[in-house]
Amino acid sequence: CDSIAVTSSETPLFIDCGTNLEKIFCPSCGAALDFGWWGDAMDKAAEKAFLCLETEMPCCKKTISLNDLTYEFPCGFACHTICLYNPKPFRKDTILEAVQAILGTDVRLLEAHL
Repeated sequence: CDSIAVTSSETPLFIDCGTNLEKIFCPSCGAALDFGWWGDAMDKAAEKAFLCLETEMPCCKKTISLNDLTYEFPCGFACHTICLYNPKPFRKDTILEAVQAILGTDVRLLEAHL
């Protein structure tokens, strides 16, 4: 890759996929979520520094974490990030398993177009 950046924060941050974000779905019932609703839910969570991500789904009324929504392309919340800028092609499953083994925790791979 061209460069690597590692960041940490005391509270979770929303890590997005940049312009790749096309749709968001409810993980419970599969309904497509309106970006306006999602923006409002994100604003409410931001007021609490993203320490509480639970929200009521407008479609099925279930309480779901904003981190568990089905984002196309994947997005999520994290206190720690490792960013690879312009990486060369690699086998995602192999590198993901290696990173998880080294860190001793599950990680989520996000691809962003900035």
